[in-house]
Amino acid sequence: MKTKQLLLAGVVVLFCQPFQPAQASGDGLFAAKVNGTYLATLTDESQVFQLDANGNIEQILSFQVEAGALGFSFTNSLGKWKRSGLKQASAKVVNFNFDNTPDFTGTAVVDYTLDFSNDFSSFQASCSGFIYAPGVDPLDPASNPIPVSDIDCDNLAGVDFKKIEP
Repeated sequence: MKTKQLLLAGVVVLFCQPFQPAQASGDGLFAAKVNGTYLATLTDESQVFQLDANGNIEQILSFQVEAGALGFSFTNSLGKWKRSGLKQASAKVVNFNFDNTPDFTGTAVVDYTLDFSNDFSSFQASCSGFIYAPGVDPLDPASNPIPVSDIDCDNLAGVDFKKIEP
C-alpha cells in the first residue's frame, strides 16, 4: 500500500510540472469563473470534477471501483487544466489501474476538452486517452499504450456537468 502511495505522489509531482496553470498564463478571470465543483448525473453513473483556479483538476467517477477500460478498476484522477478557448479548457488527468487481484496494472492518461456554458454554470466534456503498462512512462510521447486500452467519453455526449453552488 505504501508503495502505491509513493508511486501516486511521484507521478503527481512529475505530472504537475509541464502544464502551466490558468492564472500563471494571465487568465485569472477565466480561472475564477471555472473554479468549482461540477456534477453530472447519468442514468447509470455519476461523475464529479473539481477545477481549482490554480489549474489543478480532480475527477471522481461512481463506477471506478467496478471496471473501466480493459475491465480494470481505477483511482481518482488528478491533473492540470488550462484555458484553450474563449469558454473552453483543456485538461490532462492521470489515474492508476488495478485488476481484480488489486495488482497494479498501469497508469491511464486522459485528455479532456471542457466546453463551458455562457454563464460558466456548467460544461460539456469530451475526452480520449490510454492505459500504459507498469514501468512505461505515460507522459513520454514516444511511449506505447497497452493495446486496445482506448478511453473515450462517448457516454458524456450532450451531458451537462453542473456547478455545485452553496
